[in-house]
Amino acid sequence: MRAYADSHIGLVREENQDVFRLMELEGGILAAVFDGMGGVAGGRIAAELAAAEFTASFSTHCAELAKGGAPTDTDIHRLYSHAVYRANAAVLERAVLTPEWQGMGTTVCAAYLLGDVAYIAHIGDSRAYLLYGDEAARLTHDDSLVAELIARGEMTEEEAKNSRERHLLTRALGVAPYAEFHFTTQRLETGDRLLLSTDGLHALLSDREIASLSADTSISLLPKRCIEEACKRGGSDNVTVVAVEI
Repeated sequence: MRAYADSHIGLVREENQDVFRLMELEGGILAAVFDGMGGVAGGRIAAELAAAEFTASFSTHCAELAKGGAPTDTDIHRLYSHAVYRANAAVLERAVLTPEWQGMGTTVCAAYLLGDVAYIAHIGDSRAYLLYGDEAARLTHDDSLVAELIARGEMTEEEAKNSRERHLLTRALGVAPYAEFHFTTQRLETGDRLLLSTDGLHALLSDREIASLSADTSISLLPKRCIEEACKRGGSDNVTVVAVEI
């Protein structure tokens, strides 16, 4: 596997509140993106704190799990449960200690690639895509108000891009005592690519456009190319991309 990542402040924001992590763990790769929210400083603090706690927990329990042989889907889910709990608690505790940061939180989209399987956990509207050839399959579902309206047939994808409510999340890390996450698995084949992104990318590029970029770009340059394209279209938000090729 080959993995690359990049992050950019965009052309409008005053601070980059996106954070990514990319690390080798027990024969696999853990990739994750976090998109902070909650004010000028709070969003960055939430994303950095969550990223640190999430990866520390995951790596520690992953090492312990490896001693017992090949992990099951249930084992990986348990790793994510510990990581999400610890990250959520850390953000909540920091907000209590710092009143001006109350309400801060972050998305998380993480993928643990082990063998020919990607184990994916996410909260919020950061996404995971499976890219193959010139096709893109979205592996996550946005926890957002507009996503719910689209699912109910009350809004189209195009209308959602221009909606004032497009940034309203229905679920995030660090905003409630318990953080419920989505978990899914995806079988991978040689040549497949997995892409994780914050909404600074997919708010401006369609799934088809992301797939087209991937088809024409080497994996080492893909994060940078995605960011450049988002900036060409206004760069209205921070944008972070992690790309892994099998």
